[in-house]
Amino acid sequence: MPLKLPAAPILLAAAALLLGGLATPATAWAVPPEDTTRIALQAGWRLQPNARFGEWAAKNGYPLSGTSPGGPALLAVFGYRPMSELEVSLEIGWAWERFQFVDAKPMQLNQLPITAAVRWAPLGGSTIYPYLGAGYGYLLNFLTDAPGGSVESHSSTPLLMAGAVFDITDRVSIVAEYRFAFSRIAIANLGFMQAGGNTFFVGAHLAFPPEDRRLK
Repeated sequence: MPLKLPAAPILLAAAALLLGGLATPATAWAVPPEDTTRIALQAGWRLQPNARFGEWAAKNGYPLSGTSPGGPALLAVFGYRPMSELEVSLEIGWAWERFQFVDAKPMQLNQLPITAAVRWAPLGGSTIYPYLGAGYGYLLNFLTDAPGGSVESHSSTPLLMAGAVFDITDRVSIVAEYRFAFSRIAIANLGFMQAGGNTFFVGAHLAFPPEDRRLK
């Protein structure tokens, strides 16, 4: 069954890439120099494409009362640039979602993702620069009040991302990022659930460039 991604996040990511490519230099700094480290805190909203999960749940006697609107997500990113255009990162996050059944208690999902990712920012020389990225992660999923009892599951997920960084100073920046992750988990008495999904993040990061290499 082909995956259908929401159009709005994809358009936002494409707009960020276009804006980054057209922007002109406005300050003395650009893409951070190599050997730069950063810490980012991002908050957003995640939406899982779980129409198929609703069909399975109904077939097993637990119809949903409606489509889930998604839920909040948080992400902490610890990044390092071995090259000025390339960043590797370790990311730790949290996501939450609630599923309301017609004749049963609502089921809550608390998810803890741990991800390794790579971001590539080929367009520099600007206070706004876009990037593309990919990664692979581990998901720890806690399902509370699932039919048959609470459930803990583990899964892995590949992910793709696109975003843009907006410099405020040479250390502080605003980040906007869209990512898609794919991971399917099995839930007893319900069927399969998509535990990845689409997430749009906004946040801020603090960079630590090497003093002797910062552009003047």
